[in-house]
Amino acid sequence: MVLPKVSIANLEDVLQHDIKVKVAGIDADGVLRGKIMSKTKFLTAVSKGFGMSSAIFCWDMHDETYNIGDVQPSEAPGYGDFVAVPDLTTFRRSKWDDGLPLVLLDFYNNDSTRFPACPRGLLKTILARLQQEDAQAHAGVELEFFNYFTPTDATPESKLAKPGRIASFLKDNPPSKLVPLTDGMFGYLTKSLGALHGITPSFMAKPSASLPGNSGHIHLSLTSLSTGTNLFAASCSPNPNDNSPSPYPDIATLSPLGRHFLAGLLAALPDIMPLLAPTVNSYKRLVSNYWAPTRVSYGLEDRRAAIRVVAPPHCDPAATRFEVRVPGADAHPHYAIAACVGAGWRGVERRMEVGMAPLGEEEEEEEEGGGGGGRTGLPTSLEEATRRFKAEGSVAREIFGDEFVEFYARTREHEVGLYRQAVTDL
Repeated sequence: MVLPKVSIANLEDVLQHDIKVKVAGIDADGVLRGKIMSKTKFLTAVSKGFGMSSAIFCWDMHDETYNIGDVQPSEAPGYGDFVAVPDLTTFRRSKWDDGLPLVLLDFYNNDSTRFPACPRGLLKTILARLQQEDAQAHAGVELEFFNYFTPTDATPESKLAKPGRIASFLKDNPPSKLVPLTDGMFGYLTKSLGALHGITPSFMAKPSASLPGNSGHIHLSLTSLSTGTNLFAASCSPNPNDNSPSPYPDIATLSPLGRHFLAGLLAALPDIMPLLAPTVNSYKRLVSNYWAPTRVSYGLEDRRAAIRVVAPPHCDPAATRFEVRVPGADAHPHYAIAACVGAGWRGVERRMEVGMAPLGEEEEEEEEGGGGGGRTGLPTSLEEATRRFKAEGSVAREIFGDEFVEFYARTREHEVGLYRQAVTDL
């Protein structure tokens, strides 16, 4: 069923047979937080928004309050209200919930500025930088997850099913479609549908020590807003005279802008890791011999590398893109995409060049043996990653600013603290 384009002008007609509307925003852990409103209240609030407690950015994924010290994600102390504004472009109906209308929210401070930790707002801010320079980002998230049969009172524990694995690839989308697709809706949909069939999907990065982890690879490309051409491909470059040759064959078919973007990604990876690998468990996936990167690296069609370059002659120039293979399925899609796009665009603004050779065949033995090969290693724990993320002068601070970095670093330190306090069987 094709839903009508919803606006304030036709909203009452669209909702004529409804009595309630579900509204939800996404928090710092990628969890949808919302409520069900009466249709009357929703119609009153849709244009200017409504008050909502900023406490939703003070809860972790287990609904425990973050220990964030003197850093609060709100201009008002005591977890005061911010303004939640419904985004009618995200209107949809939940078929598994009797067709209940669902609309996603943007969060603003009371002075109408964007709430700094709002995932949708953070991503929109990064994308706006590109749009000012006639560039548009396209992204797709390649999510993997395990399905577990959910035991009931009548299900013997011995009959718990083996996990079934499904890989889902979300199509490349421009920013106008990218934001709604990454608002936690995929996880919400799979878990909602799974519950109807006695199945619990798990997006945990490494749910089993004996199996590969669940990845959340991000595919990125840029096109020109005015012409629609792929800005990463040398053959599509708007400045053919600027196509200086690359010293490395793996990136010979990239445009200068594409090489700058790749260089920015490579330079930033160690500093933006908490946004790509946000949990303690994330780093159990990032180990050698399991198709997961452990070092800063790239390579043409190389799935061992942190960044796989997809470019001619292996694809059409219009499909030229980068696959960032660091994130797991537990990554926050908004934060992760914002980090990757922001890092790459920093490379473009600084005209950075790729200073390292691609991952070569001669390194395969070192990679399998866990050797460094002279390359910069990625952080191996959330604690180490958070230290780099919040360090003075970090790339993360340059891309996102101090306010967001301080807030998000405290949330990750909270996760590390819970891990240290946990009492295990061993």
